[in-house]
Amino acid sequence: PGIHDELFVQLCKQLTSNPRRESLVKGWELMSVLCSCFQPSASMEIIVKAFLLHVSLASPDPQVRPFAQVCIDRLKDVGLFGLRKCPPSEAEVASIQQLQRMIFLVNLMDSSNKGVYVSSNTTVKQVNADMNGKLGLSESMGFSLFQQEADQDMPPMPLPEDDYICDHLAVWERLSVNGRNPYSFLFKQRIPSKADDEAQLARTNPFAFDLLYFQISEDIRKLRLVIPPEVWPRMQALQVQADGTGRDAAADGAAIADARLQLVQLAKTTPLYGKWVFEVKAPSGLAWLVISTEGIGLHDRFTARPREFWLHQQIVSYDSAARDEFHFMTGGLMKPIKHSFVGYELIFAGGVVDAYRLMAQASARPGRPQ
Repeated sequence: PGIHDELFVQLCKQLTSNPRRESLVKGWELMSVLCSCFQPSASMEIIVKAFLLHVSLASPDPQVRPFAQVCIDRLKDVGLFGLRKCPPSEAEVASIQQLQRMIFLVNLMDSSNKGVYVSSNTTVKQVNADMNGKLGLSESMGFSLFQQEADQDMPPMPLPEDDYICDHLAVWERLSVNGRNPYSFLFKQRIPSKADDEAQLARTNPFAFDLLYFQISEDIRKLRLVIPPEVWPRMQALQVQADGTGRDAAADGAAIADARLQLVQLAKTTPLYGKWVFEVKAPSGLAWLVISTEGIGLHDRFTARPREFWLHQQIVSYDSAARDEFHFMTGGLMKPIKHSFVGYELIFAGGVVDAYRLMAQASARPGRPQ
């Protein structure tokens, strides 16, 4: 906080009666960046806000007044949603200099995409609401943003709703090679429910049903659902019909729609449907950490039965020690047992914490975060 206050003090001095135009503009650009990332201390914030408000209302410079108002808005957002985790990306700095919002693409499960405008302090929760509005989806359906690897080998990771979008864009920029981002945004359903009436959904909201179908079809192709051997032949036949490549369905839209509905209904009978599956490192090699409304299970990959399982009521606390590590505690206060799991994604821990919180809430037996 001390260094933050010093930065704001020095900038306010530079921006007061500065005769050099270039220095003045650069100073306001830097002030916008600072206000997007962190706050001064409570006592200094009163002074900074008064300075910004005075400039926004009384400055004779039409180029300066918008910067001051942006700074006021950014400080308010940081106060509401918390500090930024990463320095701004080059693209974000350019948008700040031009007093414009950034636009990025969000991919959908049907291979289409939507453009979304964001500012420095736009959260994942706000983008989720924007996307649901654009697509005509109810928030109760649980569609939200995920981070998807460019090669799509790893399962998409859910993004915590309190995260800033620009923090993820900044990380991606640092990891990019030759201008190619290693990740993209994907909008999909977070927790598919076996209780949903997919036949009614297909009738009342065909677009939402198609998104669900493409999501399930992708999970089947990527072997993210454990499908019993006796179900595989029927599943494969339905996929051919649902894709419109079978002879019986090639020219029949009704047959394709019916095959898609049957495929979704059949997928909902598989043991891991509606559960979160995270790939983790284990002493014996790769394993699956599966989070459900019942608890947390450690599975061998591609198996439905866990080799270890902990009920929600056994878990007394959970937390993330690092961005790639998730741990939880079981047992009593006298002899607690710590269980730690390391994933491959930079946002693994945040994704697992968010998934566990949602599942624990859905179970009505929530664990207690540290």
